[in-house]
Amino acid sequence: MDSSNVVSRAVGSKQLWGSSSKAPVAATAAAGAGNVYMAAKDRLLKVSGLAAGSQPTVTTLCGQAASSGDWVGLTFNPATQALVAATNDELYEVPTADGGGGVGGGSRQPISISANTGRYRCSTSPGCGFMFPWKPRHGVQGLLATVDGGVCILDGSSLLEMDEEYGDIRAVPGIDDMHGSLPTVTASGWLAIGALRERVLKLYGPGFRTRQYTPAPLVSFLGGVRAASSVDHGGGSSAAGSSNGSPVLTVRVGDRAFVAHRALLAEHSGYFRQLLASEGFAESGAAEMTLGEADPDVFGRLLFYMYSGVLYLLEPQLKAAAQLADRLMMPDVCEQLKPRLLAACTPATIISYLLWAEEHNLTALIPALKHFFLEHCKAVAEAVPAQLDELTARHPALAAELFRTVARQASRP
Repeated sequence: MDSSNVVSRAVGSKQLWGSSSKAPVAATAAAGAGNVYMAAKDRLLKVSGLAAGSQPTVTTLCGQAASSGDWVGLTFNPATQALVAATNDELYEVPTADGGGGVGGGSRQPISISANTGRYRCSTSPGCGFMFPWKPRHGVQGLLATVDGGVCILDGSSLLEMDEEYGDIRAVPGIDDMHGSLPTVTASGWLAIGALRERVLKLYGPGFRTRQYTPAPLVSFLGGVRAASSVDHGGGSSAAGSSNGSPVLTVRVGDRAFVAHRALLAEHSGYFRQLLASEGFAESGAAEMTLGEADPDVFGRLLFYMYSGVLYLLEPQLKAAAQLADRLMMPDVCEQLKPRLLAACTPATIISYLLWAEEHNLTALIPALKHFFLEHCKAVAEAVPAQLDELTARHPALAAELFRTVARQASRP
């Protein structure tokens, strides 16, 4: 498949299998530079020269099944340049040096890196000192290389990770829905799971292998891409480059860059909807833009909400999130933040919340804050009498409105 999503035949069956019987391909592994490895039940092949304008060639790395059974999984690890193949209950590292082979040939012997060699053991849980030889519970169903040199093993509905030294295997915490799924690890370290039963694509950001208080899929949204840019990082927003019809937009916030789908930004944010739809704005056709005067952590959490529907904010971030959500015109987020902001209010803090909301023109929140003040006006006067003077000095119209309402309430029988 080329960059325009046009599919064409690269290698024919005769070139793959020669005069021998065809074998169904169990797994493939891209190695870059026009090279792809293939696993059939009784052989491992390397297809080279898939770059445009080249004539592909096929080399047999291993012309027979492993002693432990047919080949079922294959992955190439770009970090270690290792090709790892699997049978149902054994893992092997496959030599990939040039030479030898041809259809039906292949004298390279895969090296076992699993329990039979004694090199490779696993712990029952992180921090557990008891080690024992590993055997899959349900049979290996696939392999995935990670960007840091490890290899993930699909074992039934579980995902296991083997370190780059082949010395330890651990269950990946929080991921137990691999059964009947189509997973892949992207070049940026994301784990993407195509859940067939649910008909959804689940995304776990880099760091998906580490149990954290912050939900694992949120890690990438907070980290963004730390990279230098020629884009101005000052206030407001600015744009650079041309999108060339790309479906994604790079949004730079502080020292981080977030790559997000334009359609999703426009769906959830009135700010981005106007920006990307109007020809009058440079950003509508830009490849990237800068969102000035915003907290990158907060923006990352709002972006995570756009993708997942989960609004995960820490208590100290509520005010900044409300300001940014109002600025990005995300009314659904503002509504969700209301009860949390009100829950954080006390008679001693309500005036500071009112002043903050007024100064940032948070019109969706101000009525609820006024109501809280009126419900607790006596306690407010006792807790922070000096702040009543500050409210009158900074926002006399607001103070007069509140005091008139308090007076009307007091005069009622």
